[in-house]
Amino acid sequence: GLAGGTTTLAADVPSTAAATTGGAGMAAPPTTAGGAGTATGLDAPKDNGAEIYTYEAGWLLYAMNWSHRRDQMFRLAVGSFREETNNTVEVIKLDENTGSFRKTGSFAHPYPTTKIMFIPDRECTRPDLMATTADFLRLWQGNSDDSGSLKALL
Repeated sequence: GLAGGTTTLAADVPSTAAATTGGAGMAAPPTTAGGAGTATGLDAPKDNGAEIYTYEAGWLLYAMNWSHRRDQMFRLAVGSFREETNNTVEVIKLDENTGSFRKTGSFAHPYPTTKIMFIPDRECTRPDLMATTADFLRLWQGNSDDSGSLKALL
């Protein structure tokens, strides 16, 4: 199995996000910002005016995605990778006052999430929905505390 450890998420806000893992000795390669040629990560140059923020999860990350709602700026869902059925999806937001991500909600998820997606609703005219995949496709309704209520299992 994989060794336990923490995961550090480095986000080049608002354009890209990359994850690197610690403890298990594995690292994901940095991604390149669209057209600018700037690699995201802790040592990336800040030539495009973006700032880099980090978030440390207590487990390895496997899936993540940005929310696209105007009323939820810099909100990100991250899914754990544990080799068991008990996994977690956390919703984190950038606290612009402190310059760091903070957990605003979480919910239990059976099996690691292989993909997470928020409903693409910039104008906030639809319910705040999130879809996750693992053993099934699940649709979640976002609550005011950023926890999720299972709405459909497909």
